[in-house]
Amino acid sequence: MMRKESFQGILLGIVIMCAVFAFITIAWAGFSSNLEIGGTATINAQEWDIDFTNTKDTKWTASQSLTGSSNAEVKSGTNASISSATLAIGTDRTVSGIIGTFNQEGDEITYKWYIQNFGSFNSEISVVGTNSKILSAADANGGNIELKCTEVQTTESDGDKNDWCATNMVATLTLTPQGTAGNVTTPGSPVTVLAATTASLPSKTAASTDDTDIIEVKLVVKFIGSSSAVTPAAGITKDATSDVPIRVEVAGVKLVANQVA
Repeated sequence: MMRKESFQGILLGIVIMCAVFAFITIAWAGFSSNLEIGGTATINAQEWDIDFTNTKDTKWTASQSLTGSSNAEVKSGTNASISSATLAIGTDRTVSGIIGTFNQEGDEITYKWYIQNFGSFNSEISVVGTNSKILSAADANGGNIELKCTEVQTTESDGDKNDWCATNMVATLTLTPQGTAGNVTTPGSPVTVLAATTASLPSKTAASTDDTDIIEVKLVVKFIGSSSAVTPAAGITKDATSDVPIRVEVAGVKLVANQVA
């Protein structure tokens, strides 16, 4: 009798185990399914594109003149002239050429153009080269870039007039952010130019909405003559005029754009 009851107990246990296994199998099947990942994504065009331009929101082309009424100005009441000026943004994206003619003390010529970020990355503009003092300490005359002066002669090589130039001329280059947000300049520090806000990449035809992608560049060159604060070196005189024609050039100024976060 005991053997029969034991057998029945074992059989019952096997039945229960089979039932539990079947339940687990059914439950697992009920809670399992295939997982699928679908959908689409778009990667926006990204481009590094910072240029000099003579007009806001105008993309750089082969060459852009800076001698028009919106870019060049002779200070009122002075005797300077820009009739012979050829200052332009060239094919290598540098500004060079003839600034104009100075006739006497007080003559002043101003040029204005822009740095604009047509790309999709924020950037910092820094100054390198021989004129690294831009955006930092001014020289004794109040300028912040160097001028190179040579005497224009017809029978021999140009004569050195740099001492005269340092005493009688002054040049100032300023970089002024045009936007209202995120563009604060500290003297001696890089200037931030933000990515284009509404530019249609890669065509970049749309105008910016808040000008945070634009920096104004202004170059002012002035014949200060005898009003100069500089004490001349021996043999150099502070002049209101010059007794020989002098070629005045802006010495190596280079602006460098670097990506920032």
